[in-house]
Amino acid sequence: MVLQHAALALFRIGCISFLIFGAGLFAETTLMEWNFSAMADIPESARHYFNDKSGVKTAVSIDREAAAPDGKGALRIDVLAASQKEEGGDIQQIFSYANGLQAKKKYRVTITMKANHTMMMPVKLVSITDGSPWSGVANPDGMYVTLNREWKTIKYTFTSTGDFSGKAVRTPGIFMGEFDTGTTIWIARVIFTEVQ
Repeated sequence: MVLQHAALALFRIGCISFLIFGAGLFAETTLMEWNFSAMADIPESARHYFNDKSGVKTAVSIDREAAAPDGKGALRIDVLAASQKEEGGDIQQIFSYANGLQAKKKYRVTITMKANHTMMMPVKLVSITDGSPWSGVANPDGMYVTLNREWKTIKYTFTSTGDFSGKAVRTPGIFMGEFDTGTTIWIARVIFTEVQ
């Protein structure tokens, strides 16, 4: 009986130690956050791009009436005219982090978003340099997500492929150039973290 109590006590200590010290293995440090329910204006670090040479027209605003998980307000992107080329890069929502990435570090983008209909064409999230020459900075270099009318929180975790310290990076860049006219995307929140 004494051995059972001792074994149980050691098991509990081990579990508590794992919870205390193991949690540190998965700690995250927030490097940048865009929470559109708390923003009056769209910051320069969350800029929009569209290729008007491909016939694209978009409208971008903060939708104060969007009931997002973190409160009211979300970035709203309306595709008024689709790309005639249907190339992903013809419409981009860019979230830029100016301080760059350290070599071989793990990072995570957490983004909460939805669409006005079920998307037949998935959204591509990427991490690339934020200026010429363009290059990927992440492994994996991106991910695809399918959206619908429900808010979805997506986590994209990657490891930096090199030392990009002091170089602006898009974390994420969202490619939407294959979306149809009439598509609306809402982005409530984007959090960029370093995973310890």
